[in-house]
Amino acid sequence: MAKKESFRFISYLKTKNFKGFSLFLLIAFIFLLLTKFSKSYTTELQFNVEVNGLDKEILLITDGVPQLNITVQGRGFNLLPYMLYNPESIVLNAKTDLIQNDNVYVWTISENDKNIVNHLGKSLKLISVKPNQMQFEFDRRASKMVPVKIISDFEYAPGHDIFGKLNLDHDSVKVIGAEKDIAKISSIETVPLTLTNIDNDIDAAMSLVVPDSVDVLITPQTINIAAKVNAFTEGVVDVAVEVINIPDGVNLNIFPKTVTIYFAVNLDDYNTINAKDFKVECDFNSIASEKQTFMIAEVKTQPDNVKRVRLKQQRIEFVKL
Repeated sequence: MAKKESFRFISYLKTKNFKGFSLFLLIAFIFLLLTKFSKSYTTELQFNVEVNGLDKEILLITDGVPQLNITVQGRGFNLLPYMLYNPESIVLNAKTDLIQNDNVYVWTISENDKNIVNHLGKSLKLISVKPNQMQFEFDRRASKMVPVKIISDFEYAPGHDIFGKLNLDHDSVKVIGAEKDIAKISSIETVPLTLTNIDNDIDAAMSLVVPDSVDVLITPQTINIAAKVNAFTEGVVDVAVEVINIPDGVNLNIFPKTVTIYFAVNLDDYNTINAKDFKVECDFNSIASEKQTFMIAEVKTQPDNVKRVRLKQQRIEFVKL
């Protein structure tokens, strides 16, 4: 039974009577739309506002995007594009549409209603604009150079270390923004970079972090770092201890008279390092009291190509003779 009813319905859809009725409904619907969209309506439209024509040193200070609520009257056909798509922003020229008052640009509808009318075009009638006055605070853009602070965590493979120093293609960057904002910035940090088991030369790009509390531009926005990484070995030398600032008439006997220095050095330079390249000193002026019988030894001179220098013994005993 159900199959018969379904067959009859499908057969009816194919008849000339149904096709004619469908055409009638379509024409009626189109006529209704034409009637509706031909009528005049009053509605409120929201437009974003942009400002151009600013001098390069001027920086607008705004919270969010400024907007105008404009009430217009027009036929439905003319209003339809505004309902379906975001209206094109209204662009104000700082030199012709705004009045400068101290650190504020002022816009009023009474001075600029023609601009709004021109923006809407002849198809819409302007009824009202809210707010009828807008203010744009501004500051003068300034710039300064600040040092870059590398945030990194480098872990070298066993027996390897950086040779020389970490080189930056830019050790400082330009910060551009309002004077009050750039005054708060003393350095710019990089995005943290972690490298592990390093056994080859370092060559990496690092992005810079703009502080959240300020609205500034940074140029450049990335820097490159590079460094030589070599295989290192540990070296050992014995160096004589020198005592400086001994008062006239005072003779000292110290123990030990030599100390052992441990250091890391590039394998290629190992044979070039000897004891005379180092100087170890104790300062007699560092003695805190007459009862003190020792001084602290420090490495004062060392070759440029050694790293991680340390003394096996820092405490040097002495006796006045």
